[in-house]
Amino acid sequence: MDHITVKEYVMVYFHTLTGEHNHLDTDFLKKLYDIVDAKFKKNLRAFYFVHPTFRSKVSTWFFTTFSVSGLKEKVHHIENLQQLFTCILPEQIDIPPFVLEYDTRVNSPYYTTQSSGL
Repeated sequence: MDHITVKEYVMVYFHTLTGEHNHLDTDFLKKLYDIVDAKFKKNLRAFYFVHPTFRSKVSTWFFTTFSVSGLKEKVHHIENLQQLFTCILPEQIDIPPFVLEYDTRVNSPYYTTQSSGL
C-alpha cells in the first residue's frame, strides 16, 4: 500500500448485509486505527462507510468524537451507491456483486423517485 498512500487516498468499507451474526465489534475502528502506521493516516482523505446500520453509525460517532476527533470529518456514512458515486467515479472502484444487488433491491424506489424529479 505504500505506493497508494504516498498521496491522498480514500477507503471504502461496505457494511452491506451486516447483522447480529456478523457485525463489527464496537471498537473495530479504534483497533484498525491503532494498528495502521502513521504514514497511512496522514494522507487518508476520506473513509466511506457504505450501507451503515444504526449501530455502526453510533460506534463510529463515539470513536471519532472521543478517541480520534481529527478523524471525524473524514468518516462519511453513505446510504446508497448513487451517493458514493458523487464522491468516487464508478469506474474507480470494484463493487462486489452482492453489494450491487442489495443496493438495487433496497434503493431502487429512491433511484426511481430521483430520476423522475419528484
